[in-house]
Amino acid sequence: MTRAVALLLPLLLPACAAAVVPIPLPAPAPKTQSFTVIGRAPAEVAAMFGKPALDRTEGTARQLQFANANCVLDVYFYPDKRSGKVAATYAEARTPAGQASETAACIDGLTLRS
Repeated sequence: MTRAVALLLPLLLPACAAAVVPIPLPAPAPKTQSFTVIGRAPAEVAAMFGKPALDRTEGTARQLQFANANCVLDVYFYPDKRSGKVAATYAEARTPAGQASETAACIDGLTLRS
């Protein structure tokens, strides 16, 4: 009897193993407009958001600020060291009260819809 159990045991062990249940992957996040800001010229960014609430130049840097009731977006432009072309290199968002805000959501909320 012991020999029969020893022979059957390897056949029964896989049945005792827990079934592997695949975990579904989360749905991809919706695409935002945030990727379209960095690398764009000031005129292109203004075309996306309309007239800036603030247009400030300091040395070779330029800041455009866009705002609505929900957020304020600051986009900073600097000239490329090789080509000299001015392009957005950084964007930061906040609420009108000054608290940090999600930049991508702010960009999507400010984007002019056609």
